[in-house]
Amino acid sequence: MPYNQKIGSLWFKTSKDGQTQYYSGVINDISGDIPIVLFNNQKKEKENQPDMIIYRSEPQENKQAP
Repeated sequence: MPYNQKIGSLWFKTSKDGQTQYYSGVINDISGDIPIVLFNNQKKEKENQPDMIIYRSEPQENKQAP
């Protein structure tokens, strides 16, 4: 797989209550799209800890964008 090949897409979102901002999207895999969400790491205490945490999310059926 080439290094510059697109492997997914993200959309910046805000929760319904307006309190949480996050990214929602998919990673494209040979077996199909893997839905994911990314949140700021609220528990980051050291510089070597990640800024964002990625979770696999439930597939969103019948929606235009994650």
